[in-house]
Amino acid sequence: MLMLGRETKNDLLPPPPDAAEIAQFVMAKHGGPTAENFRLEFSKTHLTPWNKKAAKVFARSFIESGQYTSDDKNAIETSFRTHIKTLCSHYRAQIRTAHAMPPSQQIIDNRQTAARRARRKTVSFYTLWGTLSGFIILLLASGSPHHCSLLP
Repeated sequence: MLMLGRETKNDLLPPPPDAAEIAQFVMAKHGGPTAENFRLEFSKTHLTPWNKKAAKVFARSFIESGQYTSDDKNAIETSFRTHIKTLCSHYRAQIRTAHAMPPSQQIIDNRQTAARRARRKTVSFYTLWGTLSGFIILLLASGSPHHCSLLP
């Protein structure tokens, strides 16, 4: 998290590199992510050249930190590339949230009503189930299954 300038997972992700910087990296193999200027290409997949280099930079920094026992650079790179998928989806959600209008009071009310209705259904089901199961246990405990046509 610290390489991306975040202290917690709830902090905003930094902006990605601009298109010109990515193009220069891909075409001229110049620049790209570094430990000091660590950014990810959020708009694409985890397998872009930029993100692959970012995974290498992360793995090297991870091992050099000495805080971890693993020194399998390939495993660390693979794990980080997988994590990039999650970071990309978080970034897309972050962008959607930044451009979204807050929900109207009507939408909030509708959501609350739907949640109350769903909760009532759940509580009703478990209340009925508890009553029925208690009744069946009493019938079985009485030793007289003839009172219930559901029992053989």
